[in-house]
Amino acid sequence: MKGLISIHDPQLADWLIHFSGTIDRTKFSRGYDFCRRNRVWDYHASQTSIHANVEDRHSEFCQVDIRWDAARSDPAGPLPRYMDKRTFHCSCGGELPCEHIAAVIIYRISELDKSKKVQKISAVLPVNDDFEYQRMLSVFGKQIKKQTPAFTRFDPSKLRIRPDFQKEACRLIETAMKSMREDP
Repeated sequence: MKGLISIHDPQLADWLIHFSGTIDRTKFSRGYDFCRRNRVWDYHASQTSIHANVEDRHSEFCQVDIRWDAARSDPAGPLPRYMDKRTFHCSCGGELPCEHIAAVIIYRISELDKSKKVQKISAVLPVNDDFEYQRMLSVFGKQIKKQTPAFTRFDPSKLRIRPDFQKEACRLIETAMKSMREDP
């Protein structure tokens, strides 16, 4: 298998490790390769099923359906922990679980990991009622008041433009700067 599967969420990584132990290593490697090469198409997932088309090595598409009982589903998990062969269906006709099913499951785990990563990043941002956030905002506000605005240090004579536009450009810039100075 070329490259590594990088999963940041420990629960998802644990589930993928468990699944990789239930499937032939060659099939898992091919599934990973299909997923890595963006060969999972028309992917749809719900609480109790996943449907996708996987483009195989011969550029033929196989339809994959993975279904499970809602009662067996862990709401916090990506898929039920234990899935039997009746859970899987693939139009390739090979022994299940096949490389196409592996590709869809790896894709599912990767997508869930990406969405959890986004949630974690957004949760790191402080809320407005956080004391430290308010303190830092106050310090930042004081620093801003000490500095003069950039437009006051702007020198239009240093612009290098066509000489016939120079006078008009200077007039427009000075008018804009004057109006900015007058605004509260």
